[in-house]
Amino acid sequence: MSTTCTICHTPNTAVNPCKDCRTLTHTTLTWLTTNLTDIETYRINRAYGGHKSGNGGARRSEAPTPLHETIYDLLYLDRDGNILETLNTWATCLNQPPAPRGCLARQAQLLRDNPRLWESSASPVYAKETNRLTNRLRSTIAIMDETRIHIGNCLNPDCAQPVYAAPDAKEARCQHCNNTWTTAMLRRATSQQLLASSEEGKPGELPAMLGQFGIDINANTIRTWAYRGEIQQTTTPDGEPTGRYRLSDVYNRYLKMNK
Repeated sequence: MSTTCTICHTPNTAVNPCKDCRTLTHTTLTWLTTNLTDIETYRINRAYGGHKSGNGGARRSEAPTPLHETIYDLLYLDRDGNILETLNTWATCLNQPPAPRGCLARQAQLLRDNPRLWESSASPVYAKETNRLTNRLRSTIAIMDETRIHIGNCLNPDCAQPVYAAPDAKEARCQHCNNTWTTAMLRRATSQQLLASSEEGKPGELPAMLGQFGIDINANTIRTWAYRGEIQQTTTPDGEPTGRYRLSDVYNRYLKMNK
C-alpha cells in the first residue's frame, strides 16, 4: 500500500518515510556520531579564540566569538530548535534515556542504530528537524574551518582526534593534544586505515563515511562504479547480495580515479 512521505511529502512511496529520507537521516546521524564529540569538546573552546600554545595570539583559523555563540546555540539553547533537545526528545519517544551535554555523539549513534527507529510516529518529525539543524551546524563549521581540510586523525593513540590544515600545508598541529605531524604521515596513515577497513555501507551512506576522513565523493559516483561492476556488493552467508559495498573497495577505486 502506497503512502505519502511525512518528511518530504513525496506521494506514492512504498514506505513512510520514503527511502531517500531514511538514507538522508542515516547520513545525518552518521555525521553527528562522527563529529559531535569534536564539536562539543574542542571546537566550542577554539571558537573563543583560546589556544594552548604560547604563540602570542589566536590564529587566523580560530573562529570569532559570534561563531562560538552560533554553534553553542545550535547545540544547546536555540528556542527555535537545538540539537540537544531534538535528539533527546526523539530518544525519549523510543524509550532511550536523554543524554547530557558532551554525550550527544553517543545519542546520535544510538538513534541511528535503533532497529525500531521508524516504528515511532514521532520519528519523521524529529528526523526532519535533525536534518535541518545539522545542515545549519555544518554550514557554521565550514565557515569556522575556512580553507582548512581534514587531513586525517591524530597519530597520538591517546588522542586520535581529527586534524585540519590548509590543503597545501606540509605540517599540521593537532588542536587537541598539540602534537605536530607532517601531512604526508597523516595521509599515509589514513590511507592504510581505509584500505584495511572492514566497514560496509550503501551508496547513500558511504559519502558520509569517507567524508569523515576528508574525502569528498558523491553517491552517484559510487552507484556508477557499482553499475559498471568496478565495485562488488557484499553478500549474505547464503550468497544473496546485500546492497552494501566495502568501504575499502570504494576507497581503492577512488585512489585509482585520482592517480
